[in-house]
Amino acid sequence: MSIDTEYKESITGIKYTPIREWSIDNHNVAWMKYEGINIHDEPFEGEDLYCECDFSDIKDGFHCEAKKKIREQVQAKTRKKYLHSWKKMGKKRAVYNIFRRVQRGEWLGQKYPRIIYVQEVASLLGKDNEEIVTACEKLFLEEKLDLNGMILSPFVKRFRFPREIQALFTYIIEEPLGWPNGDAGDGFVYSLESAIHQNTRFKDGKVAFYSENYPNIAPHHLINFGLRWIHQALNRASNSKDALQDIAHSPLEDIAEHLEQLAETCRDLHQDTEQKNPD
Repeated sequence: MSIDTEYKESITGIKYTPIREWSIDNHNVAWMKYEGINIHDEPFEGEDLYCECDFSDIKDGFHCEAKKKIREQVQAKTRKKYLHSWKKMGKKRAVYNIFRRVQRGEWLGQKYPRIIYVQEVASLLGKDNEEIVTACEKLFLEEKLDLNGMILSPFVKRFRFPREIQALFTYIIEEPLGWPNGDAGDGFVYSLESAIHQNTRFKDGKVAFYSENYPNIAPHHLINFGLRWIHQALNRASNSKDALQDIAHSPLEDIAEHLEQLAETCRDLHQDTEQKNPD
Protein backbone atom coordinates (compact mmCIF):
# COMPACT_ATOMS: atom_id res chain seq x y z
CA MET A 1 0.00 0.00 0.00
CA SER A 2 1.44 3.38 -1.02
CA ILE A 3 1.86 6.30 1.35
CA ASP A 4 -1.02 8.77 1.15
CA THR A 5 0.58 12.07 0.14
CA GLU A 6 -2.56 13.84 -1.04
CA TYR A 7 -3.24 15.93 2.08
CA LYS A 8 0.32 17.27 2.37
CA GLU A 9 0.47 17.96 -1.37
CA SER A 10 -2.73 20.01 -1.09
CA ILE A 11 -1.36 22.29 1.64
CA THR A 12 2.27 22.61 0.46
CA GLY A 13 1.90 22.51 -3.31
CA ILE A 14 4.74 19.95 -3.43
CA LYS A 15 4.23 16.84 -5.56
CA TYR A 16 5.64 13.52 -4.27
CA THR A 17 6.30 10.60 -6.62
CA PRO A 18 7.41 7.21 -5.18
CA ILE A 19 10.45 5.65 -6.87
CA ARG A 20 11.10 2.72 -4.52
CA GLU A 21 8.71 1.46 -1.86
CA TRP A 22 9.02 -0.82 1.16
CA SER A 23 6.77 -2.04 3.94
CA ILE A 24 8.49 -2.86 7.21
CA ASP A 25 6.60 -3.84 10.36
CA ASN A 26 3.40 -2.75 8.56
CA HIS A 27 4.89 0.72 8.15
CA ASN A 28 5.19 2.15 4.63
CA VAL A 29 8.48 3.74 3.55
CA ALA A 30 9.40 5.12 0.12
CA TRP A 31 12.25 6.80 -1.72
CA MET A 32 10.42 9.67 -3.44
CA LYS A 33 10.99 12.45 -5.90
CA TYR A 34 9.60 15.80 -4.77
CA GLU A 35 8.83 18.80 -7.01
CA GLY A 36 7.55 22.27 -6.23
CA ILE A 37 7.81 26.05 -6.69
CA ASN A 38 9.61 28.19 -4.09
CA ILE A 39 8.64 31.68 -2.87
CA HIS A 40 10.62 33.22 -5.76
CA ASP A 41 8.50 31.30 -8.30
CA GLU A 42 11.47 29.09 -9.12
CA PRO A 43 11.03 25.33 -9.59
CA PHE A 44 12.88 22.95 -7.30
CA GLU A 45 13.11 19.17 -7.11
CA GLY A 46 15.01 16.43 -5.36
CA GLU A 47 14.80 12.96 -3.89
CA ASP A 48 14.61 11.75 -0.27
CA LEU A 49 13.42 8.95 2.00
CA TYR A 50 9.90 9.38 3.40
CA CYS A 51 7.50 7.30 5.47
CA GLU A 52 3.93 7.56 6.76
CA CYS A 53 5.14 9.69 9.68
CA ASP A 54 6.26 12.49 7.33
CA PHE A 55 2.71 12.93 6.09
CA SER A 56 1.10 12.91 9.53
CA ASP A 57 0.58 15.87 11.85
CA ILE A 58 1.25 13.83 14.99
CA LYS A 59 4.13 11.46 14.16
CA ASP A 60 7.87 12.08 14.08
CA GLY A 61 9.33 11.10 10.71
CA PHE A 62 12.84 12.26 11.63
CA HIS A 63 13.27 9.55 14.28
CA CYS A 64 11.26 6.80 12.55
CA GLU A 65 12.71 3.33 13.25
CA ALA A 66 11.28 1.94 10.00
CA LYS A 67 13.28 4.46 7.95
CA LYS A 68 16.40 3.60 9.96
CA LYS A 69 15.95 -0.10 9.11
CA ILE A 70 15.50 0.69 5.41
CA ARG A 71 18.68 2.78 5.39
CA GLU A 72 20.53 -0.14 6.99
CA GLN A 73 19.15 -2.50 4.34
CA VAL A 74 20.24 -0.19 1.52
CA GLN A 75 23.70 0.21 3.07
CA ALA A 76 24.03 -3.60 3.27
CA LYS A 77 23.09 -3.95 -0.42
CA THR A 78 25.53 -1.16 -1.30
CA ARG A 79 28.35 -2.95 0.49
CA LYS A 80 27.50 -6.19 -1.29
CA LYS A 81 27.53 -4.40 -4.65
CA TYR A 82 30.65 -2.25 -4.31
CA LEU A 83 32.83 -3.46 -1.42
CA HIS A 84 34.99 -5.76 -3.57
CA SER A 85 35.79 -2.88 -5.93
CA TRP A 86 36.44 -0.49 -3.05
CA LYS A 87 38.92 -2.91 -1.49
CA LYS A 88 40.81 -3.15 -4.78
CA MET A 89 40.96 0.66 -5.04
CA GLY A 90 42.53 1.16 -1.63
CA LYS A 91 41.15 3.27 1.17
CA LYS A 92 41.80 6.77 -0.16
CA ARG A 93 40.43 6.11 -3.65
CA ALA A 94 37.43 4.26 -2.18
CA VAL A 95 36.54 7.22 0.05
CA TYR A 96 36.70 9.56 -2.94
CA ASN A 97 34.63 7.14 -5.05
CA ILE A 98 31.90 7.10 -2.38
CA PHE A 99 32.00 10.89 -2.14
CA ARG A 100 31.63 11.31 -5.91
CA ARG A 101 28.74 8.84 -6.06
CA VAL A 102 26.88 10.79 -3.38
CA GLN A 103 27.65 14.08 -5.16
CA ARG A 104 26.10 12.71 -8.35
CA GLY A 105 22.91 11.85 -6.46
CA GLU A 106 23.40 8.13 -5.82
CA TRP A 107 21.75 7.01 -2.59
CA LEU A 108 23.97 4.56 -0.70
CA GLY A 109 21.76 4.38 2.38
CA GLN A 110 23.12 7.55 4.03
CA LYS A 111 20.74 9.62 6.14
CA TYR A 112 20.68 12.71 3.93
CA PRO A 113 20.61 12.78 0.10
CA ARG A 114 23.77 14.17 -1.55
CA ILE A 115 25.44 14.39 1.90
CA ILE A 116 27.53 11.73 3.60
CA TYR A 117 29.25 11.72 6.99
CA VAL A 118 32.60 10.20 7.91
CA GLN A 119 30.75 7.70 10.11
CA GLU A 120 28.63 6.55 7.16
CA VAL A 121 31.66 6.12 4.89
CA ALA A 122 33.36 4.14 7.67
CA SER A 123 30.31 1.88 7.95
CA LEU A 124 30.24 1.25 4.20
CA LEU A 125 33.95 0.37 4.09
CA GLY A 126 34.08 -1.47 7.41
CA LYS A 127 36.76 0.93 8.73
CA ASP A 128 37.25 3.10 11.82
CA ASN A 129 36.26 6.78 11.69
CA GLU A 130 39.90 7.76 12.26
CA GLU A 131 40.98 5.87 9.14
CA ILE A 132 38.42 7.73 7.04
CA VAL A 133 39.46 11.09 8.49
CA THR A 134 43.09 10.30 7.60
CA ALA A 135 42.06 9.45 4.03
CA CYS A 136 40.06 12.69 3.82
CA GLU A 137 43.07 14.69 5.00
CA LYS A 138 45.15 13.21 2.17
CA LEU A 139 42.38 14.02 -0.32
CA PHE A 140 42.27 17.57 1.08
CA LEU A 141 45.97 18.01 0.32
CA GLU A 142 45.20 16.85 -3.23
CA GLU A 143 42.39 19.46 -3.31
CA LYS A 144 39.74 16.82 -4.05
CA LEU A 145 37.45 17.17 -1.03
CA ASP A 146 37.14 18.86 2.35
CA LEU A 147 35.67 18.05 5.74
CA ASN A 148 32.95 20.36 7.04
CA GLY A 149 32.80 19.06 10.58
CA MET A 150 32.37 15.33 9.81
CA ILE A 151 30.61 15.89 6.47
CA LEU A 152 32.55 15.18 3.26
CA SER A 153 32.29 18.36 1.18
CA PRO A 154 33.53 19.67 -2.18
CA PHE A 155 36.97 21.29 -2.03
CA VAL A 156 36.86 25.05 -2.42
CA LYS A 157 40.14 26.91 -2.75
CA ARG A 158 40.02 29.58 -0.06
CA PHE A 159 41.77 30.71 3.11
CA ARG A 160 41.84 28.14 5.90
CA PHE A 161 43.50 28.10 9.30
CA PRO A 162 45.75 25.15 10.15
CA ARG A 163 43.82 22.23 11.62
CA GLU A 164 44.87 22.89 15.21
CA ILE A 165 43.70 26.51 15.10
CA GLN A 166 40.38 25.43 13.60
CA ALA A 167 39.97 22.89 16.41
CA LEU A 168 40.89 25.48 19.07
CA PHE A 169 38.38 28.03 17.78
CA THR A 170 35.70 25.34 17.56
CA TYR A 171 36.36 24.28 21.15
CA ILE A 172 36.40 27.88 22.45
CA ILE A 173 33.00 28.55 20.87
CA GLU A 174 31.33 25.25 21.77
CA GLU A 175 32.72 24.45 25.24
CA PRO A 176 30.63 27.14 27.06
CA LEU A 177 27.55 25.86 25.20
CA GLY A 178 28.18 22.27 26.30
CA TRP A 179 30.83 20.55 24.19
CA PRO A 180 30.20 19.30 21.55
CA ASN A 181 27.47 21.64 20.36
CA GLY A 182 26.39 20.89 16.82
CA ASP A 183 27.87 23.12 14.14
CA ALA A 184 28.28 26.27 16.25
CA GLY A 185 32.09 26.13 16.22
CA ASP A 186 32.38 25.02 12.61
CA GLY A 187 30.06 27.83 11.52
CA PHE A 188 32.14 30.40 13.40
CA VAL A 189 35.40 29.15 11.88
CA TYR A 190 33.92 29.11 8.38
CA SER A 191 32.60 32.68 8.76
CA LEU A 192 35.95 33.91 10.06
CA GLU A 193 37.91 32.20 7.29
CA SER A 194 35.51 33.58 4.67
CA ALA A 195 35.91 37.12 6.02
CA ILE A 196 39.72 36.82 5.89
CA HIS A 197 39.54 35.44 2.33
CA GLN A 198 37.25 38.23 1.12
CA ASN A 199 38.83 41.20 2.92
CA THR A 200 42.57 40.53 3.15
CA ARG A 201 45.40 39.51 0.86
CA PHE A 202 45.48 36.04 2.44
CA LYS A 203 43.76 33.61 0.08
CA ASP A 204 45.58 30.49 1.26
CA GLY A 205 46.63 29.26 4.69
CA LYS A 206 50.12 28.49 3.40
CA VAL A 207 50.69 32.19 2.69
CA ALA A 208 49.77 33.23 6.23
CA PHE A 209 51.39 30.39 8.18
CA TYR A 210 54.06 29.11 5.76
CA SER A 211 54.19 25.58 4.44
CA GLU A 212 55.83 24.13 7.60
CA ASN A 213 52.68 25.00 9.55
CA TYR A 214 50.06 24.02 6.98
CA PRO A 215 47.75 22.18 7.03
CA ASN A 216 49.09 21.26 10.49
CA ILE A 217 51.14 23.48 12.81
CA ALA A 218 54.67 22.16 13.34
CA PRO A 219 54.95 20.16 16.59
CA HIS A 220 57.62 22.45 18.13
CA HIS A 221 55.28 25.43 17.73
CA LEU A 222 52.42 23.52 19.38
CA ILE A 223 54.63 22.73 22.39
CA ASN A 224 55.70 26.36 22.71
CA PHE A 225 52.09 27.58 22.46
CA GLY A 226 51.00 25.11 25.14
CA LEU A 227 53.80 26.08 27.52
CA ARG A 228 53.11 29.77 27.05
CA TRP A 229 49.39 29.38 27.86
CA ILE A 230 50.04 27.20 30.91
CA HIS A 231 52.60 29.72 32.18
CA GLN A 232 50.15 32.61 31.69
CA ALA A 233 47.34 30.79 33.49
CA LEU A 234 49.50 29.89 36.51
CA ASN A 235 51.06 33.36 36.63
CA ARG A 236 47.64 35.01 36.69
CA ALA A 237 46.44 32.61 39.38
CA SER A 238 49.49 33.50 41.51
CA ASN A 239 48.84 37.23 41.24
CA SER A 240 45.06 37.53 41.09
CA LYS A 241 42.46 36.33 43.59
CA ASP A 242 39.79 36.14 40.89
CA ALA A 243 42.05 34.11 38.60
CA LEU A 244 42.97 31.83 41.51
CA GLN A 245 39.29 31.20 42.27
CA ASP A 246 38.64 30.52 38.59
CA ILE A 247 41.48 28.02 38.21
CA ALA A 248 40.51 26.36 41.51
CA HIS A 249 37.49 24.86 39.75
CA SER A 250 39.87 22.79 37.60
CA PRO A 251 41.10 19.34 38.75
CA LEU A 252 44.54 20.77 39.58
CA GLU A 253 46.02 17.55 41.00
CA ASP A 254 44.99 15.63 37.88
CA ILE A 255 46.43 18.38 35.67
CA ALA A 256 49.72 18.33 37.59
CA GLU A 257 49.94 14.55 37.24
CA HIS A 258 49.22 14.83 33.51
CA LEU A 259 51.95 17.45 33.11
CA GLU A 260 54.41 15.14 34.88
CA GLN A 261 53.53 12.37 32.42
CA LEU A 262 54.06 14.76 29.51
CA ALA A 263 57.41 15.82 30.97
CA GLU A 264 58.49 12.18 31.12
CA THR A 265 57.48 11.74 27.48
CA CYS A 266 59.60 14.80 26.58
CA ARG A 267 62.61 13.27 28.38
CA ASP A 268 62.15 10.00 26.50
CA LEU A 269 61.91 11.81 23.17
CA HIS A 270 65.04 13.81 24.03
CA GLN A 271 66.97 10.61 24.74
CA ASP A 272 65.74 9.07 21.47
CA THR A 273 66.91 12.16 19.58
CA GLU A 274 70.35 12.05 21.17
CA GLN A 275 70.75 8.35 20.34
CA LYS A 276 69.73 8.90 16.72
CA ASN A 277 71.86 12.04 16.32
CA PRO A 278 75.09 11.52 18.32
CA ASP A 279 77.74 14.20 18.15
